[in-house]
Amino acid sequence: MTDVSCLFWWVCITLASIMIYIGTTGWDYKFWNKSFYPESIDKKLPFYSEISAFTELRSTYTEIPSEQKVLNWFNATPESFIFVSRLLRTIIDTNDLSINESLIEEFFSAFAPLGNKHQMTLLHFPMKFQKNEETETFLYDLLTTVGKAYSGQLLVEAPNRSWQKIEVRDELAKRSACLVGNDRRPIPSLMRDKSVYYLRLMGDKRTVPRDEFGENPLDRDDDIHSWADHIKFIDSNTEAVFVAIDNHFSGNAIADSKLMATTLQNINASYKGFMVPN
Repeated sequence: MTDVSCLFWWVCITLASIMIYIGTTGWDYKFWNKSFYPESIDKKLPFYSEISAFTELRSTYTEIPSEQKVLNWFNATPESFIFVSRLLRTIIDTNDLSINESLIEEFFSAFAPLGNKHQMTLLHFPMKFQKNEETETFLYDLLTTVGKAYSGQLLVEAPNRSWQKIEVRDELAKRSACLVGNDRRPIPSLMRDKSVYYLRLMGDKRTVPRDEFGENPLDRDDDIHSWADHIKFIDSNTEAVFVAIDNHFSGNAIADSKLMATTLQNINASYKGFMVPN
């Protein structure tokens, strides 16, 4: 067997031990009605959850969902489906760096009807949130407080590169948290969690504004292939990789998700979501 062949089979075996989940940042977009959802369906989430592996709950960034809404999410999805909530914006307010324990408890109590489907929560911080003694204390205390109300995986998206430190990775791991990478600022291998890698392909709102979704999507096929190659060399000890794709990435997250699935299948990767028929 040639060296190239050996490398190919090593990559295939490595990827086979890692489960890759493909999902999108939300599921209810009007322009998907023509390109994704059949006209005959009344409710979108049941259809979406049979095809996608997970979704981010964008609305929870601005409001706490009602008990009935959360129960509807649970009833509409299969047992294996995963929801990733976005932590309420007012909880992670970086202006005064205070921690509102009662609001944190209220937020996570609202998700009780989801049970084990609520596996992860995303904490999205702005670029101005820079690492220093005060912000470090706030972040670690916040994660500790959240950990008292929630036992799932915490995902910290802190785009400012000042947080990309090995000591930060280790402190997050102590609190069941990890740094999140995105297409503009991927997480270097040494800063990634040892078990979970969460990657958001978000694109640029200035390049692909919301009112142009689905009309003239950008050709980002090469970028999807590049990100699949990036996933290819994830540490073999990693248990799960989550790839969340946003409409802003190209203008059509469904098309991008399907292409990601096809690309992963071609390199013999184990994946869930947007499965390609054999």
